[in-house]
Amino acid sequence: NVIYRVPRRYPGVARVVEKAQIEKLKPVAGNADVDALRACAEAAEKGPDSPAATAWEGTDVLRVRATVRSGEAILVQVSYDPSWRAWSDGRLLLIRKDAVGNMLIDAPPGTHDLKLAFETPLENRIGRFVSLGSALAVIVLIVAGSRRREV
Repeated sequence: NVIYRVPRRYPGVARVVEKAQIEKLKPVAGNADVDALRACAEAAEKGPDSPAATAWEGTDVLRVRATVRSGEAILVQVSYDPSWRAWSDGRLLLIRKDAVGNMLIDAPPGTHDLKLAFETPLENRIGRFVSLGSALAVIVLIVAGSRRREV
């Protein structure tokens, strides 16, 4: 086994990036698409000299503190899902998918204390109730079946 250390400009999973440079990147076709991956890595690691601090609050909330200038955006190197939401100063911000499939947040110029939260989709919540109902039905059937054998 070989473990490679990937050079990173700043710790954490967020970067301030040049929006135009990120938007012109081609979607990465897979792990073998080395040129596209290299271009994405360079856009993330060689962007503006503006560190972004990150802190996880559990598994579903990420705090990001970053200063963004005109023409910049915040790249969060966490897989995009439409259930992620981002707020700054109580305002909901747009989250888009970048070329790699990570989150790109359009924030207006200024210093932001972002809160990103993953909101469990409705389908998952319904699925929990259906699973619970199914488990209860199985228990009822087992209890009913054991009572018949006792009689």
